[in-house]
Amino acid sequence: ISIKENKKHEKFVVQLSGYVSKIHGTCYKVSLSSGEKTLLKKDDKVNEGDTITTELKSYVSIIMDDLSTFSLGPKSEMRIVSYREDYKKTRNVLIDHIIGTIRTNVVKKNSPDGEIKIRTKTVSMGIRGTEFITSVSSDFANVILFSGKIEIIDEATNRILKVVQPHESVFIESLFGSIELSSKFIVEEELDEIKNKSLNFDNNENFNLNFNGTQPKIPEDSIDDSLKKLKPNQNFQK
Repeated sequence: ISIKENKKHEKFVVQLSGYVSKIHGTCYKVSLSSGEKTLLKKDDKVNEGDTITTELKSYVSIIMDDLSTFSLGPKSEMRIVSYREDYKKTRNVLIDHIIGTIRTNVVKKNSPDGEIKIRTKTVSMGIRGTEFITSVSSDFANVILFSGKIEIIDEATNRILKVVQPHESVFIESLFGSIELSSKFIVEEELDEIKNKSLNFDNNENFNLNFNGTQPKIPEDSIDDSLKKLKPNQNFQK
């Protein structure tokens, strides 16, 4: 924990850090200050500004000073943009979820004046004492909420697009500059299966989420004729 002081030299903001509680395979940390890329191991410290990545058949769990947990599945990446707490115990947190799957558990409720956000390429998610999983690719994002509350926010306009309910799965798609949402509620048995898999990466080294089961298709009548002539990219990976 590092403490920043204001002009009156009063304790004003605390930068929270975390540590690696569990790890398997090949995982890295890239420091913002030095740019140095280091191989992570158990009990290593992580700080604001660090980028965490996992390779194939690898995973890592990080516990922050406020007891929030971030568990990255295989082929995943996140950046701790900001993780701070003021003298009133109000937290302001911003995590960039860049790619892959992350299970998040925010244990302590935050002050109404604080803000905990998970940001993807197209939307951000406002978090209030919540347990959930997000999965992100270059064009799509998915979230399953186990408990608590999430607000899905358009990054461009700061408009709330949806308030996610417990047991709800939301698929977020960026199409031609607009954001499309689709959602469904998950039955208890299926939700328990997802929970168990994400809690036991040891037995699910290739675990990744595809909440809707299939990649969404753009309606044929919405595609311009010139786009239909384009050849599919054979090298594209979901």
